[in-house]
Amino acid sequence: MWNKNDIKFFRTVLLEWFDTNKRDFPWRKEGVSNYELIFSEILLQRTKAETVAKYYDTFFKKFPNWEKLILATDKELEKIFRPLGLHTQRVGRIRKIIEEYKLKNGILPRNKDELQESSFASLYISNAYELFVIKNKAALLDVNMSRVLSRFFYPKDYKDVRNDKLIQELAHNVINVKACKEINWAILDFAALVCKAQKPKCSECKLSSKCCFFELTNKIEDLSEEPQLNINYDSEIPMNPEKPFKVVSLFSGCGGMDLGFEGDFIVHKDSVNERLNPDFVIERLDNDFVRLKPTNFQTVFANDILHEARNAWVNYFKKRNYSSEVYHVDSIVDLVKMHKDGYKVFPDIVDIVTGGFPCQDFSIAGKRNGFNSHKDHAGKIIRDEIPSLETRGQLYMWMKEVVELTKPKIFIALNVKGLVNLSNVKEIIQRDFLGVPLLGRALRYKSSLVPRCGLSTSIPNAIAA
Repeated sequence: MWNKNDIKFFRTVLLEWFDTNKRDFPWRKEGVSNYELIFSEILLQRTKAETVAKYYDTFFKKFPNWEKLILATDKELEKIFRPLGLHTQRVGRIRKIIEEYKLKNGILPRNKDELQESSFASLYISNAYELFVIKNKAALLDVNMSRVLSRFFYPKDYKDVRNDKLIQELAHNVINVKACKEINWAILDFAALVCKAQKPKCSECKLSSKCCFFELTNKIEDLSEEPQLNINYDSEIPMNPEKPFKVVSLFSGCGGMDLGFEGDFIVHKDSVNERLNPDFVIERLDNDFVRLKPTNFQTVFANDILHEARNAWVNYFKKRNYSSEVYHVDSIVDLVKMHKDGYKVFPDIVDIVTGGFPCQDFSIAGKRNGFNSHKDHAGKIIRDEIPSLETRGQLYMWMKEVVELTKPKIFIALNVKGLVNLSNVKEIIQRDFLGVPLLGRALRYKSSLVPRCGLSTSIPNAIAA
């Protein structure tokens, strides 16, 4: 399936680049023990290598060997891991490894079969163990390696590498050489220094002459950076002092609801109910168009799963000096999970959460599956067993999770009127949202023609706030 010449070119260029650009980390030095190799990889999970390098001596001075680590309490481990984040997950993993180590009298997995039955069996850890300890050829496949490989060979929508057999096969083909360890490190270093998730340095890239992503971005004007799941969510978003109220927008689409909150846009005069809102219009233009006044709201976070929606949103809002980093092409399920795993996904200060959670399963025009959707949270047809809460029809529950995490003063959930008369769906959704402590006193629901709210559509909508 893969072009052998392209793979050879990819390897050759990256190994040459690695010779002069490799990063220097303590776990890459000669003579590092298997103990250090194993626990270095646990430290590296979902954490920047530079951060782990600064923390390396702290951990291994405190726990220099198995004997010292076995005596550690969970409290001690949580304390030492806390600065790295994900401390609960790391402690849980280490505790399982320690128990297995004691149960097997200090005998570590000696081959791939034993490895798959051990506590090292997660994709990244097992591959690292196989490469560094068993000395087999294996790919250190994570989101960063996946990004470089997919960009060069076949730009595509993001998929979790744990379930992506195509990227796993490609990675194995690429690293299947004598210099296996070096090509792994070369790809990871290249991902960190050149082929970044945000603002990749394509002009400096030695692979660009054959890179599919580079070719694609040169064909599309103003294409924004390729979105990735594990990007820097904690990057600073410029704040507008004239817009003190911060909005988190979920299921944002192209930004229609965001634009309504922001104000300062042109519409036909018939779209505005001036009897209810006489102060909305600040300028009257030709052909019965009017400009609406700006508001005090600023969108600081937006998301949708459609790349086309993101491109439309970014291309419009960048004219208002908004950063493209405001918008994330990830499912709300993945975003919530990442935030709970210790990543700073959602902003610290949130005044309002808005969201028109997917209506296809409630609309009269749709299949009317309600909560029992035939699609998952990423909009794909469900073919395998997945948790029921991760289906499209249950995504309102993840909006509720965001409300619980961000603690806004107000939330607004928009959906089609069909939701109201579909069995007892409305009552169930209202009851679920009432479970949020800060919302228990003030959940209201209204079915309305949206123009009565000052927006331009004649479709009846159900609004909960």
